[in-house]
Parts: sequence; C-alpha cells; structure tokens
Amino acid sequence: MTHALSWQKYGLLLLLLLIFRFLMGYLSQFYNGKVRTELITQSKSVENTSKQARFNYGKKTQALNFLFVGWSQLVPGVLFFFGGLYVMPHFGVLTLIILLLWVLPMRWIKKNQDTTHQNVVSLQSESDEFQPSLSKQWGALKIKAIHWDSINKNAREFIILTTLISALILSQFYVGISGDASLLAIIMVLRGMQQLYTAYIMSQQLSGLRGYFINS
Repeated sequence: MTHALSWQKYGLLLLLLLIFRFLMGYLSQFYNGKVRTELITQSKSVENTSKQARFNYGKKTQALNFLFVGWSQLVPGVLFFFGGLYVMPHFGVLTLIILLLWVLPMRWIKKNQDTTHQNVVSLQSESDEFQPSLSKQWGALKIKAIHWDSINKNAREFIILTTLISALILSQFYVGISGDASLLAIIMVLRGMQQLYTAYIMSQQLSGLRGYFINS
C-alpha cells in the first residue's frame, strides 16, 4: 500500500521471483549432486571401496531418517493448515481445492522420480561390487534421479505461494473476505502447507528406499 503497484505488475514480479528461486535452487542442487555422482562413478570404476553390508546399512539409516523427519513435519503441518481453515473456512477450502489441482502434475513428477530411483536401486548393489561396465550406466541413472529430485524439492515455494495468493484473490472476488480475515490464519495456512510439502518430499524419498526400509 506504500507503492502504487497494480496487482498485474505485482503478480508478474512475483512470478519472475518464483521462477528465479526455482531455477537457482534446482541448478544448485542438481549440479551439486551431479558432481558428487560423477566422482563416485569414477571411484567405482577404479576400485571397490565399499562393502554390501555397509551400503545396506546406510540405506536403512537414510530410510529411517526420512520417516522420522517426514512424520515430524506431517503432524504440525496438518494442525497448522486445519487451524487456519477453521478460522477462515472459505479461504481454507479454496486453498485446499487449488492444492488438489496440483495433484496431477505432482503425481507425474513423482512417477518419473520413483522410476528413476528404482532403476538406480536395482543397479546400486551391482555397481558397488566393482563392475566398471555398470558404473557409467549407474552414474547416468543417478544424475537423472537427481534431476527429478531437484525439480520436486524446489517447486515448493512456487506451488505454495501461487496457491496461497490464488486462494486470497478468489476469496476476495467470489466469496468476499469478511470479518473473519486474519493475518495469523493466513500465516497458519502458509506454514501448514510448507510443512506438509516437506513431509510429502520425505515420503517420496522414503518411497525410493522402500525395500531397504521394509527389510530393516
């Protein structure tokens, strides 16, 4: 309100900011993982530095970590989100509807993510047993999995903020934000979505390690 900026310009600037944030996060995470994978691939093609038991133990530890982190985010996320929905029901319902519309693209991303991770897991133990012929194939699959991980994790702000702002706009124009409007409720919904999305990411990571988790 201190700047004469139309909502169209504000929306465009925010969209550019979100795209920039997504690209920066994606490129940082992707190339970080890519370089580490290339180094591991090179070491695997030269010598066997890891044992199968140690490998399995590491994967089980990762799976348990994803489980506990996801659970710690899921519970408060649900409480925050539905707390905001209780205070501002129209806004909360619209937010929930918009989130459901994200299900299809998110399921498509998850399908590709799970497929690539499953391919990596199927080759992981074989590649770990010093088979240079599988090393390059493992590296290529791992980089592809990192690609989908980077998209999935860094889409959080884009999905959450566009959902929040769209719900606010729809509430204003079609429902009318009445006296129950509360900045605290909006913050609760926002925080709830952030934690739920983190729990969603953890569930996807756990899905990629499902076999190791079940065996543990």
